[in-house]
Amino acid sequence: MSAKRVEKRARRQGGYVTLHEEILSSPAYHDLSPLARVLFVELLRVFRPSRNGRISLSISNASRLLGVHKDRVSKAFHELEEHGFVKLTRGHLWQQRVAREWRITSEVCDGREPTDEWKTWQPPEKSRSQKLGHNCPEIPDREEDSGDKRKVNSALLDAVSL
Repeated sequence: MSAKRVEKRARRQGGYVTLHEEILSSPAYHDLSPLARVLFVELLRVFRPSRNGRISLSISNASRLLGVHKDRVSKAFHELEEHGFVKLTRGHLWQQRVAREWRITSEVCDGREPTDEWKTWQPPEKSRSQKLGHNCPEIPDREEDSGDKRKVNSALLDAVSL
Protein backbone atom coordinates (compact mmCIF):
# COMPACT_ATOMS: atom_id res chain seq x y z
CA MET A 1 0.00 0.00 0.00
CA SER A 2 1.62 3.25 -1.08
CA ALA A 3 1.06 6.30 1.03
CA LYS A 4 0.31 9.38 -0.97
CA ARG A 5 1.37 12.62 0.48
CA VAL A 6 -1.39 15.12 0.22
CA GLU A 7 -0.43 18.73 0.51
CA LYS A 8 -3.04 20.89 2.07
CA ARG A 9 -3.14 24.45 0.96
CA ALA A 10 -4.40 27.15 3.20
CA ARG A 11 -7.56 28.73 1.91
CA ARG A 12 -7.25 32.45 1.82
CA GLN A 13 -9.77 35.17 1.21
CA GLY A 14 -9.39 37.24 -1.95
CA GLY A 15 -6.95 36.96 -4.83
CA TYR A 16 -3.21 37.08 -5.19
CA VAL A 17 -0.52 39.09 -6.94
CA THR A 18 1.90 37.42 -9.34
CA LEU A 19 5.45 38.72 -9.54
CA HIS A 20 7.48 36.64 -11.96
CA GLU A 21 11.10 35.80 -11.18
CA GLU A 22 12.09 37.24 -14.56
CA ILE A 23 10.85 40.66 -13.42
CA LEU A 24 12.27 40.42 -9.89
CA SER A 25 15.75 39.57 -11.16
CA SER A 26 15.82 42.22 -13.92
CA PRO A 27 18.19 45.22 -13.77
CA ALA A 28 15.19 47.54 -14.21
CA TYR A 29 13.47 46.16 -11.10
CA HIS A 30 16.68 46.26 -9.06
CA ASP A 31 17.15 49.93 -9.94
CA LEU A 32 13.68 50.91 -8.68
CA SER A 33 13.36 52.73 -5.38
CA PRO A 34 11.57 50.81 -2.60
CA LEU A 35 8.54 53.11 -2.96
CA ALA A 36 8.28 52.40 -6.70
CA ARG A 37 8.44 48.66 -6.00
CA VAL A 38 5.60 48.90 -3.48
CA LEU A 39 3.57 51.04 -5.86
CA PHE A 40 4.06 48.41 -8.58
CA VAL A 41 2.66 45.75 -6.24
CA GLU A 42 -0.34 47.98 -5.50
CA LEU A 43 -0.94 48.44 -9.24
CA LEU A 44 -0.81 44.66 -9.62
CA ARG A 45 -3.42 44.38 -6.85
CA VAL A 46 -5.95 46.39 -8.87
CA PHE A 47 -4.91 44.77 -12.16
CA ARG A 48 -7.48 42.64 -13.98
CA PRO A 49 -6.59 41.12 -17.36
CA SER A 50 -9.71 42.53 -18.97
CA ARG A 51 -8.88 46.07 -17.74
CA ASN A 52 -5.17 46.33 -18.59
CA GLY A 53 -4.68 49.70 -20.23
CA ARG A 54 -7.46 51.14 -18.10
CA ILE A 55 -5.95 50.55 -14.64
CA SER A 56 -6.78 53.56 -12.53
CA LEU A 57 -5.02 54.41 -9.30
CA SER A 58 -4.93 58.12 -8.52
CA ILE A 59 -1.96 59.78 -6.89
CA SER A 60 -4.20 60.78 -3.97
CA ASN A 61 -5.43 57.23 -3.39
CA ALA A 62 -1.93 55.79 -3.77
CA SER A 63 -0.66 58.43 -1.33
CA ARG A 64 -3.21 57.38 1.29
CA LEU A 65 -2.65 53.69 0.59
CA LEU A 66 1.14 53.91 0.91
CA GLY A 67 1.19 56.53 3.66
CA VAL A 68 3.53 58.94 1.87
CA HIS A 69 3.25 62.43 0.38
CA LYS A 70 1.69 62.87 -3.08
CA ASP A 71 4.93 64.25 -4.52
CA ARG A 72 6.78 61.04 -3.64
CA VAL A 73 4.01 58.91 -5.17
CA SER A 74 4.10 61.01 -8.33
CA LYS A 75 7.87 60.44 -8.62
CA ALA A 76 7.35 56.70 -8.08
CA PHE A 77 4.79 56.58 -10.94
CA HIS A 78 7.30 58.37 -13.20
CA GLU A 79 10.03 55.99 -12.12
CA LEU A 80 7.87 52.95 -12.99
CA GLU A 81 7.16 54.47 -16.38
CA GLU A 82 10.82 55.34 -17.06
CA HIS A 83 11.86 51.79 -16.18
CA GLY A 84 9.22 50.34 -18.52
CA PHE A 85 6.91 48.61 -16.04
CA VAL A 86 3.86 50.77 -16.76
CA LYS A 87 2.73 52.94 -19.63
CA LEU A 88 0.37 55.90 -19.34
CA THR A 89 -2.67 55.32 -21.57
CA ARG A 90 -4.79 58.30 -20.53
CA GLY A 91 -3.87 61.48 -18.69
CA HIS A 92 -5.80 62.87 -15.76
CA LEU A 93 -8.61 65.40 -15.86
CA TRP A 94 -8.22 67.16 -12.56
CA GLN A 95 -11.36 69.32 -12.74
CA GLN A 96 -13.50 66.28 -13.56
CA ARG A 97 -11.75 64.17 -10.87
CA VAL A 98 -10.67 61.52 -13.38
CA ALA A 99 -7.43 59.72 -12.55
CA ARG A 100 -4.73 58.64 -14.99
CA GLU A 101 -5.04 55.20 -16.54
CA TRP A 102 -2.13 52.82 -16.88
CA ARG A 103 -1.13 49.66 -18.72
CA ILE A 104 1.14 47.09 -17.09
CA THR A 105 3.65 46.22 -19.81
CA SER A 106 4.35 42.69 -18.54
CA GLU A 107 0.72 41.64 -19.08
CA VAL A 108 -1.50 41.03 -22.10
CA CYS A 109 -3.50 44.09 -23.17
CA ASP A 110 -6.53 43.98 -25.48
CA GLY A 111 -5.50 40.58 -26.86
CA ARG A 112 -1.97 41.76 -27.69
CA GLU A 113 1.18 40.23 -26.27
CA PRO A 114 2.98 42.05 -23.43
CA THR A 115 5.40 44.72 -24.65
CA ASP A 116 7.85 44.12 -21.75
CA GLU A 117 9.58 47.48 -22.08
CA TRP A 118 11.32 46.83 -18.75
CA LYS A 119 13.46 44.19 -20.50
CA THR A 120 15.15 46.80 -22.69
CA TRP A 121 15.71 49.37 -19.93
CA GLN A 122 19.34 50.43 -19.55
CA PRO A 123 20.82 52.36 -16.63
CA PRO A 124 21.85 55.92 -17.45
CA GLU A 125 25.47 56.42 -18.48
CA LYS A 126 27.65 57.39 -15.52
CA SER A 127 30.17 60.19 -15.68
CA ARG A 128 33.89 59.42 -15.48
CA SER A 129 34.13 60.48 -11.82
CA GLN A 130 31.12 58.33 -10.85
CA LYS A 131 32.69 55.30 -12.56
CA LEU A 132 35.80 55.86 -10.45
CA GLY A 133 33.70 56.08 -7.30
CA HIS A 134 34.11 59.83 -6.74
CA ASN A 135 31.06 61.85 -5.79
CA CYS A 136 32.74 65.24 -6.18
CA PRO A 137 32.36 67.30 -9.35
CA GLU A 138 35.34 67.23 -11.67
CA ILE A 139 37.74 70.16 -11.27
CA PRO A 140 38.69 71.79 -14.56
CA ASP A 141 42.33 71.66 -15.62
CA ARG A 142 44.31 74.72 -14.59
CA GLU A 143 45.61 76.84 -17.40
CA GLU A 144 49.39 76.94 -17.13
CA ASP A 145 49.93 79.81 -19.57
CA SER A 146 47.62 82.51 -18.29
CA GLY A 147 48.54 82.56 -14.63
CA ASP A 148 45.15 84.17 -13.98
CA LYS A 149 44.02 82.62 -10.69
CA ARG A 150 40.60 84.30 -10.86
CA LYS A 151 39.52 82.11 -13.79
CA VAL A 152 40.52 78.94 -11.95
CA ASN A 153 38.88 80.04 -8.68
CA SER A 154 35.70 81.00 -10.52
CA ALA A 155 35.60 77.60 -12.26
CA LEU A 156 36.18 75.85 -8.92
CA LEU A 157 33.32 77.76 -7.28
CA ASP A 158 31.02 76.92 -10.18
CA ALA A 159 31.93 73.21 -9.94
CA VAL A 160 31.41 73.12 -6.17
CA SER A 161 28.06 74.91 -6.32
CA LEU A 162 26.60 72.22 -8.62
